[in-house]
Amino acid sequence: MGERHLGLIPASELDEAKKRSMIRSAKYVADYINIDKLVAASNQPSDSASLRKSVNRPPGDLKIAVALDESFNFYYADNFDALRKQEIDLVFFSPIHDRGLPRDISGIMLGGGFPEVMAEPLTRNHSMKNSILKAAEDGVPIYAECGGLMYLTRSITCPYNRSANKADDYSSKMKTHSMVGLFEADTVMDQKLTLNYTEANCNASFFNSIGNIHGHEFHYSKIRDLASDTRFAYALRQGEGIDSEKDGLVAENCLASYMHIHFADSRLARRLADSFVKYNKR
Repeated sequence: MGERHLGLIPASELDEAKKRSMIRSAKYVADYINIDKLVAASNQPSDSASLRKSVNRPPGDLKIAVALDESFNFYYADNFDALRKQEIDLVFFSPIHDRGLPRDISGIMLGGGFPEVMAEPLTRNHSMKNSILKAAEDGVPIYAECGGLMYLTRSITCPYNRSANKADDYSSKMKTHSMVGLFEADTVMDQKLTLNYTEANCNASFFNSIGNIHGHEFHYSKIRDLASDTRFAYALRQGEGIDSEKDGLVAENCLASYMHIHFADSRLARRLADSFVKYNKR
């Protein structure tokens, strides 16, 4: 199975030959692993719901736009479930293929992914970038992690092409792609992996005054040319973050960090939901 700098290539990008290879692998699993017994042992339903499928209940007033396509797809399904338990409807959209954000939303989530690999189609979709920027300026809460953070900077400079499968498959020519520009900063890809568990105290934005937030960071990029008045939400007790053990850029009603978090810490889902509700009641 093909790899590149952040692990296996997502299924959505595989060509037909590689998809056939995956089918052969699936047949091997079916022949030699008793799936029914595994499911029974784990006491879980046998059909895994698609990430795009909402829970079966009447739609509520609170809709959150979640980026989900080839560019942004690093999410914990548990986090989606945690937000649904807060009576939030998730509406999925594509920063590559859609012209703008879904209508009547109370918040936006931009997860991790491969904006550097999908930089060309992302930068060409000017209407989507403008839609997200206008939403931010209107006060719509935006929560972004890693790839989402990169997308919200002014630009991403990529020293390798989309077909690169390994961290050392860099070309000598750098190319800069314009992004949303919510933050006065630029993203530059390099060959140094940042991989850590993280621990932070939050002193701003959605999770203000929450301590001992645990997560992880995993990326090959750096945030450069930060403005002198840049605001950070996280003071890291463990991890590198964006700048000198600080993470979580704050602008408008937006928090964007390298740190990925899991909503097993129920404080986080509740606080994020509160911010969506507050915007919805304006």
